[in-house]
Amino acid sequence: MASTAAPNLIRVLPAVWRFVRYLRKVIAAKRTQPQDDLISALVRAEEAGDRLREDELVAMAFLLVVAGHETTVNLIGNGVLALMQFPEQRERLAADWGLEATAVEELLRFHSPIEVATERYSREPIEIAGVTIPTGALVYGLIASANRDEASAGAFTTAWGPRSRGWRARSLCADCSNACRACGWRCPSPRCAGGRD
Repeated sequence: MASTAAPNLIRVLPAVWRFVRYLRKVIAAKRTQPQDDLISALVRAEEAGDRLREDELVAMAFLLVVAGHETTVNLIGNGVLALMQFPEQRERLAADWGLEATAVEELLRFHSPIEVATERYSREPIEIAGVTIPTGALVYGLIASANRDEASAGAFTTAWGPRSRGWRARSLCADCSNACRACGWRCPSPRCAGGRD
């Protein structure tokens, strides 16, 4: 983990706790006055006589916001940026919207909306690139690094051939496609002020 992680975490914690308090208020309101919405459905959810505890409801709502909203926002922003950085690819996509499914998949690879996987712990010692990771060590998978490995993945292109579409592409494809179309319609020649870098 970067040496700047601790100060950044300390700065973020108050906002996280405010959000958790907000979620608790929403959950309490949905318990007393349920409506036709997802949080109310989670409050009512029951399996074998068990209901979700408040902490479980908060964790689920937090996950839905982070995984459902944040990834879509980041994919759209990163996708628009990539298409501005690579105008030849933007023009290619604008000329053939049949490429949009593979273009979105490529945007997911090239500028992943999730850069670091959730924490993992090694079950046994393992050597990776000459470094031994001991049993029980905290390990983070760097998705963004793997997705940008020029040796195996290549450069950015909107026209990769048909591929199997993973869960990320299926869940984000429509949102990103609509955003890219809207951006192309409203801004036919967008450019980055600073170039590709």
